[in-house]
Amino acid sequence: MTPFGELAQRVMRFAGASLAKDERGERGPQPVEIIPGMPSAPEPCCLPAGSWSADAHPRDAIGQPKINGIRVMALQQRVVSRNALPFDAALHCLPALDRLERKFGEPMVFDGEYQEPEGFAATLAAHKRGEGCGTFYLFDAVPYREWKTNRFTEKLRTRLNWLDRLAPDDEPFLSFLHPVDLPSASHAIQLAGRAWAAGTEGLVVKDARSIYHRGRSSDWLKLKRVDSLDGPVLDVVIPDGDLERGVALVRLDGKTHKVAAMPADIRAMLIHDKHGTDGGLTGQMVEVAFNNRTDTGALQGARIARLRPDKPKGE
Repeated sequence: MTPFGELAQRVMRFAGASLAKDERGERGPQPVEIIPGMPSAPEPCCLPAGSWSADAHPRDAIGQPKINGIRVMALQQRVVSRNALPFDAALHCLPALDRLERKFGEPMVFDGEYQEPEGFAATLAAHKRGEGCGTFYLFDAVPYREWKTNRFTEKLRTRLNWLDRLAPDDEPFLSFLHPVDLPSASHAIQLAGRAWAAGTEGLVVKDARSIYHRGRSSDWLKLKRVDSLDGPVLDVVIPDGDLERGVALVRLDGKTHKVAAMPADIRAMLIHDKHGTDGGLTGQMVEVAFNNRTDTGALQGARIARLRPDKPKGE
């Protein structure tokens, strides 16, 4: 007999999918097109410039959870990815975003992260399928008139106050990620710990005094958990002999993982693998750092951090 909890989850998933289909209506598929104002900057949205550290902690810092999903934007009756390509899986979120936009009284650009209830793998599948029933996690908003000229005026704290006042708390497919003040680096670390415990990727730490910026911004920094595993390199794959595209196949926790990112000095070892000479990466013990695991156990943000000659091969 199916446990009641599992049965309830199935019913909820079915109800959510049915409601999402109703909200989506006849929308989609969206055409690939240039949104007016898109060429005014290299990127359509603000992107973190790097990783957080205590030394880089902003004087007036706030933190928002980093959802393990896909970055999306809603503007001009469209939902697009961070590359400005159609993101049809979130079209059922548009009615709620339209209702929120009317509260602002002018066209807006809503910035956020999209995630399916079952997690990252399901989110990727929904994106590929072009239809989903997930949530648009909203973390910023700017007027479209400013976005299309790439000239912004309001500080982040002001923008978040707008959303705190206007964003609804009863929309099934829209959720505002409320910010938390982080007066010190230790507060950031404590909040990140709670975020990891809740199953998110971590935090994005932001300068509350900052102006929105289309492109990489040092005012936004990612605070992610970094885990690592040690294991042997079973083989390397070098497509068309191009060392820069070389991938290491590393055995970690009983599974083989493809790891493409590695320091330049380690990548230089691939020349020996290419020519079958001693000194290559194959057979070496390495430490692989990563930020998270997907629902299927794949490593996110995986990169070879260093060689581990101190460890016996196969340990």
